[in-house]
Amino acid sequence: MGRELPPQHRSEAHGASGPLDTEPYPVAPISNMAIDSFVPKGILPDLDMFSTGDIPHDCGHTVRATYQRLRASPVNSLLSAGENPTLETEILVDKVSFSKNASTSEIKVTRIEVIDSDGKKHKFTI
Repeated sequence: MGRELPPQHRSEAHGASGPLDTEPYPVAPISNMAIDSFVPKGILPDLDMFSTGDIPHDCGHTVRATYQRLRASPVNSLLSAGENPTLETEILVDKVSFSKNASTSEIKVTRIEVIDSDGKKHKFTI
């Protein structure tokens, strides 16, 4: 086939210190059968294909937002931290600003700009 298959999970491509848990998750046998059906067509399986984008035209699974095989979500993290989240609807995210810590190379969101349903712009600093 010309190239080696990538490993199933590339931990270096996934963050591990944020509030949302992610991990590889066992999939149903039919999911693997579907992926196997692409191989004769020259489309190789990349079982962590969405993490780096190195190989844009293969098939595979994605790391899921789970913790100990249970589905995780940002709301779980907020509620367990004692937060009382407010859910906003009809909001368009216009801009997300990031910063990088020079000593740790950690990248964080520092500001989010949104437009509400009335066209008003709002800025949130994190």
